[in-house]
Amino acid sequence: MKILVQILLTIPFWMTYATCQAQSRPLLIAWQAPAPLPQVVQVGQGWFQAYDGNTYTYPGANCSGTSYTCFLSTVLPNISGIGVVVPWAGIDSCGSYSSPLQCAADDQNCALSGTCFKWDWLDAPLMTYLQATIGTGKTWSNGCAGGRPCKIALILWLTADTGSANLYTGAPYTIANPFPNTPTYIFSQSWGNTAGYATPASGCTSPSNCAPQDVLICQEHKGSGISTIGWNFQAPMQNTFAGSCVGSYGLWNTQGIHVLSGAAGCWTNPGGNNNYSGYPVMYESPISYAARNFIRALSIHYSPNCSYANSACGNGPTIAQSIAYMRIGPSGGGENYPACACSSTSGASQCDTFFWPGLQGYPTGAYSDSGYLTTWTGKNDGSGYVASLYSYINSLNWAFPMDSPIEHGPPQNMNYTYPDTEAFVANQNGLGIGMQALNIGDLVTYAANSYSYFSPTPSFFPSTVENWAVNFREFPNVPVHHLQTEQPGSPTAARFTVNNIVLSSSCTGSNCQQATINCSSGDCSAFCTVAPWVYVDQSSNPAFNGIQQVYAPPPNPSCGSNSVNLIGTFPYAPGASYSGGYVYSGVHLPVLLPFATQQCQGSWQTICSVEIWEELLDWAYGTTTISTDTGDTSSGDPAYQTAIQNFLAGLPNATSFHNNMSTNARHY
Repeated sequence: MKILVQILLTIPFWMTYATCQAQSRPLLIAWQAPAPLPQVVQVGQGWFQAYDGNTYTYPGANCSGTSYTCFLSTVLPNISGIGVVVPWAGIDSCGSYSSPLQCAADDQNCALSGTCFKWDWLDAPLMTYLQATIGTGKTWSNGCAGGRPCKIALILWLTADTGSANLYTGAPYTIANPFPNTPTYIFSQSWGNTAGYATPASGCTSPSNCAPQDVLICQEHKGSGISTIGWNFQAPMQNTFAGSCVGSYGLWNTQGIHVLSGAAGCWTNPGGNNNYSGYPVMYESPISYAARNFIRALSIHYSPNCSYANSACGNGPTIAQSIAYMRIGPSGGGENYPACACSSTSGASQCDTFFWPGLQGYPTGAYSDSGYLTTWTGKNDGSGYVASLYSYINSLNWAFPMDSPIEHGPPQNMNYTYPDTEAFVANQNGLGIGMQALNIGDLVTYAANSYSYFSPTPSFFPSTVENWAVNFREFPNVPVHHLQTEQPGSPTAARFTVNNIVLSSSCTGSNCQQATINCSSGDCSAFCTVAPWVYVDQSSNPAFNGIQQVYAPPPNPSCGSNSVNLIGTFPYAPGASYSGGYVYSGVHLPVLLPFATQQCQGSWQTICSVEIWEELLDWAYGTTTISTDTGDTSSGDPAYQTAIQNFLAGLPNATSFHNNMSTNARHY
């Protein structure tokens, strides 16, 4: 009996709850739902869309109200819930810019000292959602699709997801007045000492000064440069990263600046080091030790058994009951890409030049794939950054499943071995897995076992972006399989009317490899800069209808104004033109969701979740929560609505898709 009790005590709370339930139903989450409160000012990335108190009339949605109230009445009743970013420094924000402090929510005296975590920054808007009327007279507990309780997916950003300055533009800030996504106290010498003394791997003991937190800038992450926005000072190292300076790398910390690569003429050094807009070395002691403290605080605050003193639990226990899962991104927002870590001098998919220092900070050691992922010692000891972080997450008592991202590694997202290793490590530690770039190209490459972006020359591994379909099959028993659609950005949520599709006039013979879609309802060239696939419908030449690959080769993928360039094998005469039809984005739900349904399934306890950007849901249900969206005005799309209904019912449909002028019938 004692052994049985000990075993039960080691089972996570969420799993004991799940054992009493039927098989998990799929979830469809609105990513970037509109803000419920005026103080939630968010533009362009991550959390709720900016609060807009204006009243709008949406005839197709039969709704008149603010974007938030129409979301509650029109969109949320048809899906499963909302996805919300947790930018670390939004909550771990104590002291001042010049004298930052680590928050200590479980300190008995935190209320007196002003060092309690700022939980209300996130909890207040979430509680507004939890207390809202949804649809017609329903509540959060029964107002989502099928009369089920609505859910929340939390995504923790230890660093900013996008941009070059590690800034977050969320409430109560704006793009013109953001705050650092990573708390500024971790960059101080005093915190470097605190973390170093507490971390044996740092090699630092009192009373020595330990290595402070390092940040880097490079082509992938350029820092804030001359801008003082968000950091109050210019970056101490600046570079155009253009021309002969493209391969430049620089590092700085509170002790000084260091040119790692690039001619002296590439660098401008205005002096000072109170700006840490470079990319943090994520496994160094200052940031990793602080991140674990915050992650532990999250596990306590969002728990039915919250044990914090001084009422620091607040609404955490209430919100915890609605959290479907939480994803923690080791690097790059909710993702897992170590920017500026290393490069390949030959353009190969493996790094041969390393810029991140090792565990003990600059100038000791060097980045390695194994050190970042699994082990620094060469032994199976889990000392690598991702493995040790996931092991720590698994050691905590969570009230809900924990999730993780899988992503290609450096250089430039070309190291395809990373996702498989990350999925293996997540599985070992009881975490879910998934990716953030789901698009209709996955159907084509999976069927052909060939993954090819921006190139007519295929590579044969992996078969889907981040190899997600294979890893979902390899690890069916993890608690979460999540798929976030490729970022649409404006105006990818809309469709565009096609004027004509014209074959290249420079073709020879009757086998053209390029064609151009010319749009008549707006600038569809935005489709060239996101997922490199589009969906064509109702063209006068039926052979064009279906999935088509976009031709916009790097390093500067673009198409002409009001047009989309296609690549394939088109057996038609040079200059031939075909009129009419529509072009949709690379996240065309009537095709994409049936495939996701089939590939996402896991064991009875696995949550299958698709996180869809709110712009796409606007298109589906006839609302607009983002004023910059362009394209045909949506009055709601029945095909999208049916695809969502079928996904939530777990029903894959037979989907016939076209690619490069051939038809491939598959049951997806």
